[in-house]
Amino acid sequence: MLDFVSCFSDLNGFDDSNPVRWQMVPLDGERLVALLDGSSANIEISGQSFASIIEVYTNNALNKTADQQRWANTAATIANEKGWKNPRFFLLKGHSEGTAKLTAKTSITRELEVSVHSQRNLYVTFHIVQDKGGKRYSSRSESEITSMLAEVNSFFPAQTNIKFTCHFINYIELDRKLGGSVVYKYKNSDPDVTVSGDETKHIFEYVDSGVPINVFFVWDISAKGVGSAPKGTTFDPRDPIGLTYGRCILIEDKVKQNAGLVLGHELTHSLGHKDHHALQGGLMHLFTEPMGKRIYRNEAKTVYANSFK
Repeated sequence: MLDFVSCFSDLNGFDDSNPVRWQMVPLDGERLVALLDGSSANIEISGQSFASIIEVYTNNALNKTADQQRWANTAATIANEKGWKNPRFFLLKGHSEGTAKLTAKTSITRELEVSVHSQRNLYVTFHIVQDKGGKRYSSRSESEITSMLAEVNSFFPAQTNIKFTCHFINYIELDRKLGGSVVYKYKNSDPDVTVSGDETKHIFEYVDSGVPINVFFVWDISAKGVGSAPKGTTFDPRDPIGLTYGRCILIEDKVKQNAGLVLGHELTHSLGHKDHHALQGGLMHLFTEPMGKRIYRNEAKTVYANSFK
């Protein structure tokens, strides 16, 4: 069937989960995609002021430009390794922020949306929290935090062109004692609205206002919703291991396995993407067990747009 597919890893900003396929291309960067079962397809291209879209032929004799010739051997190798018959390859080169489109038409139509993202570098301050007197405290180590952030940066930039940098790791002692869990108390109708009895506000008072995102590590989190939840909501924090309130993130110590994924998940929330999904291997899966590193189109476009705010 006529279709655009990624030539490399699923973690390079390609999304095939919607009828219109999507590819993120870094500004001044490149991506290669293939069109399957499209040897006779008519090709239409728009938005080339944002991204050049250049067909690359596996028969190098047909390639006229340096870009085509540079990618010809790679395209031929990919076609051979994957066993594709008569694929067509297209080189995508990002020139300026914006959207281009590649359309293939036979008896059916298949579209590929190309989004060009400039590189963004967002600073994050991490806080290791203890309550007054130190009876309750996070046991998270600086090396664990460094490893968590390194894992996020192993998959997040290639899909969004956003990188996170540690500004500072801070140790804070609260001005009050808290219990065995830090209580997040909110309205079921809107989890972004906290109510009386919420304890997270006592932690978020220590925010570093000089950076866009703050992450606080605590010993344990419990959540208590008040009122009825809207029908179909995907917010289910009955026993959360991490939560995000605006640009503030709370992560508890029991997060060990998949800790980098949990941090990436919450960073995505902090950049404005509120929804979850049930796609196996997706970063924004509601539960950690099937969670993976893949970031989909709507998530990538949302976090990129909000990275400028």
